[in-house]
This record gives sequence, C-alpha cells and structure tokens, in this order.
Amino acid sequence: MWNIFRKKQVKPAPIIINEFDDEYLKEFVYRWNRDFPIDKWYRNKHKVAFNSPIHREVSFFDMRFEYEEEQLFDRRDIDYKIDTGDWLKLDKSIMEDDTLTEEQKIHKFKKEFENLDLDRYDD
Repeated sequence: MWNIFRKKQVKPAPIIINEFDDEYLKEFVYRWNRDFPIDKWYRNKHKVAFNSPIHREVSFFDMRFEYEEEQLFDRRDIDYKIDTGDWLKLDKSIMEDDTLTEEQKIHKFKKEFENLDLDRYDD
C-alpha cells in the first residue's frame, strides 16, 4: 500500500570541489582588472587583498571618489602662484560650464550627444 505521508526522497547535491581551471582563472583576473582598473589601484594603494572583508566593504563609488580626489590634488604638474587660489589640478572644461548660459549648456549637451556612440553601451 502507498504511504501518502512518506517524504519524497531527495537526491543529495553533487560534491563541489574547489578547483579552478587555470585558463578560466587567468581570464577572470584579466577581465576584472580591465573592467575595474580603479579597484586595482585602490587595492595597491591600501595593500588590501582581493575579495577580503575590507575589500568587500568598500564600494566602487568610494574607490572612484578617492581616485578622482587624488588626481585633483596631485600638484606636481602645476605652476602654483601664491595667493591665486589656483592650487587644484582642474580640468578647464569643467570650469567653463559654470560660465555658460542654460541655452549654451543645452546646445553643448546636444552636440556631445550626437557624437556619442550608443552601440558601446548596448548589452
């Protein structure tokens, strides 16, 4: 007689062996560093191991912010003139946007958008 209260027999999960294909691992390392170069820069700067708890706590935004800030404060290429306040390494195109009218900003945006290759962002 069939027992309706009998539990269904479940097959155990396959044994997982922690073994990587060498070529897969090399490809992963290459792709990671190609796609996230600032992550590599951050880990080198702070001597943080990949995928360590400290590495996982930091967001990509925080890494990028620190990178951009360091680039901004890198003053080796600047001829500093005393009392000018011009001691940051700024991209002059960022500063010129502040002087544009709204109409000029819209025109500039449309022109940049026309030159944008949207196929690069098609997943």
